[in-house]
Amino acid sequence: KLLKEFSFKPPDDKSYDFDNIEKLFLGEIGDFRNSDGGFRLWKENRQYQGEMSDPYLTAYVIFVLNIAKNKGYEVDNDILYGAVSFLRKYMKDPPRDGYSYIIESFSFINYTFALSGIKDDSISKLLLEKKKHLSLRGNGFLALSLAIQRGVKKYSDDRDIKSIMELFKNSMEITARKV
Repeated sequence: KLLKEFSFKPPDDKSYDFDNIEKLFLGEIGDFRNSDGGFRLWKENRQYQGEMSDPYLTAYVIFVLNIAKNKGYEVDNDILYGAVSFLRKYMKDPPRDGYSYIIESFSFINYTFALSGIKDDSISKLLLEKKKHLSLRGNGFLALSLAIQRGVKKYSDDRDIKSIMELFKNSMEITARKV
């Protein structure tokens, strides 16, 4: 819509046909899916046995599919549920290395689950216990998840969300010229 309003003309190449970008994305999303339901970065590697599904990317795909679904686009529920299934398995037995990556991924996964209407308070509870290990982005996803899960309209009405917002405020540097 924005591109049309500013009369931006994309190149003639099909990959840049913004009028069909939804069709291109939603139509080809399955090409990036692995047999475990998770997603990989490149569709060309489908036959390569070593190509692992990426949990953060898979959560992002769920996020985008939810946006598409809410905007009225047809979304393949098998792809959506397969991705959720992959992430549930991942969270039960994450790899032993990369703790900060895992905890950040859990935060985003929790948010995408909340957007999908999946109720799992255990993830939020774990993240609340580990919130000091989360980045600001991770804490932001946690606060959004809690707001959705608990139906919170005003952050100050929820003790946990309020504490996360205080963390944000305490992380800001406020001067006369910038925040």
